[in-house]
Amino acid sequence: YEVMSFPAKTHSQAIERSLGALSAPDTMELARMYYSSTSNYSGFLFTQLPDDEPNAITAADLFAASTLSIRFEAVAAKRLIFDAEKASKVEGLFRKLPDVSVAEATDADFKKMSALYSFIKSNLGRPNVKNSNRWVSASKLVARKRPRIFPVRDNVVSTYLGINKTRDHRWDWGVYRSIMSDNAVKEALAEFRSSLSCDRVDHDCLDREPALRLLDVALWTHAIKK
Repeated sequence: YEVMSFPAKTHSQAIERSLGALSAPDTMELARMYYSSTSNYSGFLFTQLPDDEPNAITAADLFAASTLSIRFEAVAAKRLIFDAEKASKVEGLFRKLPDVSVAEATDADFKKMSALYSFIKSNLGRPNVKNSNRWVSASKLVARKRPRIFPVRDNVVSTYLGINKTRDHRWDWGVYRSIMSDNAVKEALAEFRSSLSCDRVDHDCLDREPALRLLDVALWTHAIKK
């Protein structure tokens, strides 16, 4: 497949909108509230809730992902946690993933990511229900496990970036690769991280937060105000 199939203007628009979100006057205060230990937002729970089994889907992963306003069917948990054959398949797919950021990922890496994402998505749907497309749930679950390479994808942010028409995860990742490779975005994210530091935000957690996750928080908090 061709992950850069979105036209060049889509990539440049997504970069421009990312910079807009990172520099918007209200984004910083909203992000500080998002990461505050006293707020009911996910904050650092999503990426930094302890992960003792990096190559498996666990109850902790399902809980962490559920803090991003999604829910998992009981049958999905049974499949991914208790079904030995499926759990083994998931472990094998996780082990094939590269230890890189999305900016460093190649098209070959995207193929490996796609295999994992697609398998997990196929096991999240409710049985005997047509059109049970759990692309958002799957996206958030794999982002919980590998937050440096998998972007959080949902309707709010995808619409804001202008990549919501196809819902093709491979094309979306190509756009995120462009965003996270852009020097202006890198500088804006570094400034965003520095400015986010305050008494309400745990400094150690902030230092560990992946840049891709910071971008998602900036995009989401900005986009929901639109």
